[in-house]
Amino acid sequence: MKTHLTLNENGVVDVVYYENGTKVTKSANFADVADLFLQAVEKNEPEPQTDWIKLPFHPDILTAQVTDNQKNYDIFVDFKPQVLQSVYEDSVFNVPYPRLVFRFSLKRVTETVMQTVEEGKEPTEAKKTLFQVTGSVDVAAVKEKGELKQETELYHYPYTNVSGTAMCTGGRVKFPEFDNLSEVVDLPRFILTIPNNDHHYQNQSQAINQTRLSPRELLIEADELEIFPDEWLSPLNMTLEKFIENNRRNFSLAA
Repeated sequence: MKTHLTLNENGVVDVVYYENGTKVTKSANFADVADLFLQAVEKNEPEPQTDWIKLPFHPDILTAQVTDNQKNYDIFVDFKPQVLQSVYEDSVFNVPYPRLVFRFSLKRVTETVMQTVEEGKEPTEAKKTLFQVTGSVDVAAVKEKGELKQETELYHYPYTNVSGTAMCTGGRVKFPEFDNLSEVVDLPRFILTIPNNDHHYQNQSQAINQTRLSPRELLIEADELEIFPDEWLSPLNMTLEKFIENNRRNFSLAA
């Protein structure tokens, strides 16, 4: 019997299967479904394994891992090329960004809030679920114009504020919180518009890009361009598969 599972952004799993030729649809809590899978895995594996899943509610989410009873999430976002405003010291530029792959670690938290159900009634306590960014954020560039694959080669993020190992450094910036997981696709734009400084920019060794320009010179050169030149990108010597494996084990790119 074939069973189709769909994870919705509210944490509910839709279960669809056929019984005696009749289509049956049921709903279940993700934690309960995950427990059943873990029990099945533990019977056949010496060590617990983790699986990557495709989140169906946004096309720019490449793949994600859910761990610890749906409390922690590692999500990889495909950020398409576009022109954004970039601030460096006292200047504002409009520069193109190449296609980028971001990794975010999120934690699901539950807070108690007061809400009014009916006008004139006393507020009552209610539980509210939020998703918060935890840990570091990683980003790498790609030249690939089509579908990203495990063997897709990655390149250094070409501007400042990203280390040679692809880790972002945003200072003491406070990340926004989200009501729904799908809102994580707004995080790349938030990060890219953080004011730039000279952190992790090693242009003389060509570690970051191929231009040999200073941060300001690069922004001036890129200002008003519509497309980021691929020839400016410097190889990261890493594939997409390795990029994801560096953060979590047992990766398989979702179809």
